[in-house]
Amino acid sequence: MRRILIHNLNKLTLAIALSSNVIVCHLFAAPDPIALLKGVESVREQIPPSRLIIKSRYIFLASPSEIITNGGEYLVIFNRERRYFKLITGDPAIQTLFTGSEAIVYDGTPMVEIRNLDMQKTEYLFDPRIIGITFWYGWKDTIHGCLSLGDQASKIELIGKEQIDNKDVWHIRLTKENDPYLVRDFWIDDKNNFRVYQCKDCFSNGTNLECNISKSYYESEEYPWLPSRVETETYNGRKRTLKILKAEANVKIPESQWTIYGMDLPKGVSIIDLRNNKIIGHWDGKKFIREREGEDPKPLPKISFGRPIILLILILLSVIPLTVVVVRNLRKKE
Repeated sequence: MRRILIHNLNKLTLAIALSSNVIVCHLFAAPDPIALLKGVESVREQIPPSRLIIKSRYIFLASPSEIITNGGEYLVIFNRERRYFKLITGDPAIQTLFTGSEAIVYDGTPMVEIRNLDMQKTEYLFDPRIIGITFWYGWKDTIHGCLSLGDQASKIELIGKEQIDNKDVWHIRLTKENDPYLVRDFWIDDKNNFRVYQCKDCFSNGTNLECNISKSYYESEEYPWLPSRVETETYNGRKRTLKILKAEANVKIPESQWTIYGMDLPKGVSIIDLRNNKIIGHWDGKKFIREREGEDPKPLPKISFGRPIILLILILLSVIPLTVVVVRNLRKKE
């Protein structure tokens, strides 16, 4: 009897030990969520200089019975954070450029604007390397910021392993408890170039969370770094598709591309630095003509009635004496 008890006790001890090993192995097999996010960042930081053709498409309800669809195709050239966008399906050819330090915008008006990235307009000028890891596509958005690395998230946790489109992925959740309350989720494939197959942003409206979901599809083996298609649906039913129609990697980009000479501007447009509201020159069709050396940049033109009135008074003052002389001469002749 004693031997049987000892034998059963040994079997129980072995079972407990095996179970403990399984649990320990499982814990060690689960990746660090921050390491997964840094893997995504590392891969995207290594994207080579590229030229893309991107098609954007928006669908939303203007009214219960009216569906509006708009969008366009863009030529996109980028090398790390520097990028150039040109609308190739519209007239005029709207263009934006980030030189690495400033944004240059031509929106079809007779003016080219120089701005900082925090002076965002509606035109595209996002970093293409964030495609599929954000919903907003802001000018200032970075890979690091979109992944909430740093102090942006108050809590980063690994939810577990899941499947998306029959692919094993790790589900990570980042929580930012500041106002507004934000929950950001990523589904990452650490076995396949740290691809992000889905991301979700949820914001609190005071009572419920409003969520925007983006699903990414990697359909091009020739350009594996970015998803070839991203389908986004917002909490209010709007839909957006970003699709890479064509992609070339390791392209040679001349340094002049990251200046105003890299843009296709019409002749005669003024160049305006909106950071200090000054006209700094104009484009003559081939080159940038700066304001004369030694002269202060011209301020933006303002509507004023003071100068025309002064000119009118001067003209009247000069005409009246001349009229008097003419009249006197005519009287002498009579």
